[in-house]
Amino acid sequence: MTLTHPKPAAPSANFPLARLSRQWPTLLVGLGCGSSLFYTCTVPLVGLGVTAGLTLPRSVALRVIGAVWLANQLLGYTLHAYPRTPQSFAWGFILGLGAVAVTLVASRAVSWRGGLQRLEVPTAAWVTVVGFCIYEGLILLASLALGGLESFTPAIVGGIFLTNALWAAGLLGLHALFQNRRPPVLPPDSWQP
Repeated sequence: MTLTHPKPAAPSANFPLARLSRQWPTLLVGLGCGSSLFYTCTVPLVGLGVTAGLTLPRSVALRVIGAVWLANQLLGYTLHAYPRTPQSFAWGFILGLGAVAVTLVASRAVSWRGGLQRLEVPTAAWVTVVGFCIYEGLILLASLALGGLESFTPAIVGGIFLTNALWAAGLLGLHALFQNRRPPVLPPDSWQP
C-alpha cells in the first residue's frame, strides 16, 4: 500500500516568489503604518508598493498598500494635524492613486516576466524606477491643478527617490531572508515513501 500526499496548490502567476503566509503582508502593513509615524508627506509608498506588487498576489498587494495609505491618512489628519481642506483631501487621493498604480505596475511586471521563481535585482530595480516615475508623474500633474510645483526640485525629488529605493531594497532583502527561513518544498516525486 502506497500513501500519497495531496499535491499543494500551484502558486498564482502573481505570487511566484513564495507561498502566501499571513506574516509577510502583516509585516508590510505594520512597517508601512509605522513609517507614517516618522514621515509626514513622504511615506515610502513607492517602495512599499513595489515590494507588495513583486511579492504578493495582486489582490493582497492592493489591500496591503490600501491599508498603509489609509493608516497614513488617518495618522496624518490626527497625529500630524494635516489641514482638513478640499485641497489636502485631494492630495491624499492622488497619493493613494499613485500607490495603487505603483503596486499594479510591480504586479504586472511579474506577469510579464512569466513569474519570478526568485527575485531578480534588475527586475526590482527597473520596477522601482518606473514606479517612482509614474508616482511622481501623477503628483506633478496634480501640482498643475492643486499647486506645489515648487516642491519639484532635484534635491527634493532625489531625496524622495532615494528614500523609496532604500525602502524597496530593504523590504525585498527582508523578504528574501524571510523566504530562506521557510522549509524547502519537496518535489512531488519524493512524496511517495
